[in-house]
Amino acid sequence: MAFKFVVLACLVAVATAGLLPVAPVSYSAPVYHAAPVAYAAAPVAKLAYAAAPIAKLAAEEYDAHPQYSFAYDMQDPVTGDSKTQHESRDGDVVQGSYAASHFHIAE
Repeated sequence: MAFKFVVLACLVAVATAGLLPVAPVSYSAPVYHAAPVAYAAAPVAKLAYAAAPIAKLAAEEYDAHPQYSFAYDMQDPVTGDSKTQHESRDGDVVQGSYAASHFHIAE
């Protein structure tokens, strides 16, 4: 392991001493090229697509007076969360409630 450190130290010493030839660094002014005189439009590939069939809804899928009702109640003894929700719909009227709380269980 010590041999690797010695070799690395030698390489660093040679590099900083300037014993290795280094290509000279020079900068030149940027070269500007003339803009092209005219642009040619890229060729456009013509693709043919088949028309996708349009799904038709059956008349019986529409309900002019929708009605539903659902509810749930969840109590988690591990986290102490308690949530309840109730919602019902009769036509365009939607009613419901939601409650969330945190309870403690005595040990």
